[in-house]
Amino acid sequence: MTRIGVLSNAHSRRNQSALSAIEHLLSDFPEVAHRSFQRIEEMPHALAALAESRIDHLIVNGGDGTVQAVMGEVLERSPFARRPRITLIGGGMTNVIAHDVGVPSAPAEALRRILARAPSGETAEVIRRGTIAVKCGGRPRTEYGFLAGAVGFYQGTRLTRRDMHRVGLRQSLATKAGIVWSVMRLLLHGEGERSGLRGERVAIGLDGAPPREAAYLFILATTLERLLPGVMPFWGHDHGAIKLTTIASPAPRFGRAALSVVRGRPRPWMHHAGYASTRADRISLRLTSPVVLDGEVFDPGPHGHVELAAGPAVEFHRY
Repeated sequence: MTRIGVLSNAHSRRNQSALSAIEHLLSDFPEVAHRSFQRIEEMPHALAALAESRIDHLIVNGGDGTVQAVMGEVLERSPFARRPRITLIGGGMTNVIAHDVGVPSAPAEALRRILARAPSGETAEVIRRGTIAVKCGGRPRTEYGFLAGAVGFYQGTRLTRRDMHRVGLRQSLATKAGIVWSVMRLLLHGEGERSGLRGERVAIGLDGAPPREAAYLFILATTLERLLPGVMPFWGHDHGAIKLTTIASPAPRFGRAALSVVRGRPRPWMHHAGYASTRADRISLRLTSPVVLDGEVFDPGPHGHVELAAGPAVEFHRY
C-alpha cells in the first residue's frame, strides 16, 4: 500500500484559510503523514521528517515558491533514499506549476480528490517535466525551477504584487490581470519611470556560443507546457529543453505585437523587429537586475552572471 506524506506551507496564501479544513480531512486518514511549516527555512526539516516516516508519495501543498524550494531539496540534498512520487496542490498566491502538472483546485478539495484514489495505488496521469538549473554568480547553491524571467518579467512581477494583490486579486486571476496591467502601462506610457517597465542591456549566450549584448525589455524561459489558459508566449521550434522568448528594447509596434506574443502566435514581421523565441539547453546571462525563478527573486551577484541549464526531469502524478 502506498505510504503518503503531505507537506504544507502554512504561510502560503490559500493555506492560511484552508489548513484547518485539510487537518480536519486528514483526521479521517491517520495513516497519512502531515508536516507543515511557516517559514521556508523550516521546510527542509519538515521534508526530512516525512522521509523518516518512509513515505513513497509526496504531496506538496503550496505555491510556486514552495515547489521551487522543495525541488532544490529533493534534487540536490534529498533526505529520501529513493525519490518519492510527487503530486502538487496549488496552495499558494501563484500556482502556475500546479496548473501545468498538478491539481490546482482549492487545497482541501484537491487533497480529498487525491486521497480518494492514491492510497489504493490507483494509477495517476504521469507528467514529466524537465527543470531549469539556475546558478547565480556568488551563490554556492544551484536552484531548480520551471519558469525564469528577467528585466520586464521581474518588473512586471513587482507591479503585480504591488497593484493586483493590493486590490484583492489572487492566483491565476492576479497573474492574468498583472499581464494586462503591464501591457496597458506600456501602451499608455511607454518604457520608463511612468510605466515602471524599462529595458536593460543584457548579454545572452545560447548553448556555449559567445554572449551577445543588446537591450532587452523582456526575457522569459520555461520548461512548462502550459502557463495559464490562453497564455503561452513561446513559438520557437529549435532543439533544446528550455523555451526562451525575448523582446528587444525599445519594443517596436508593441501594441500590434502584444497579443501575438502572449498567445505564442507571432506575425511574420515580428522576428526582424526584435520579438524572438527559440529553445536551448543552456542559456548564459549577464545582467544587473534580479532574476525571478518560480516567483522567487534572486540577485545575479556582483558580476551579473546567471546560468540557466537543462536540469533533471521530474515526474508528477496528477489525479
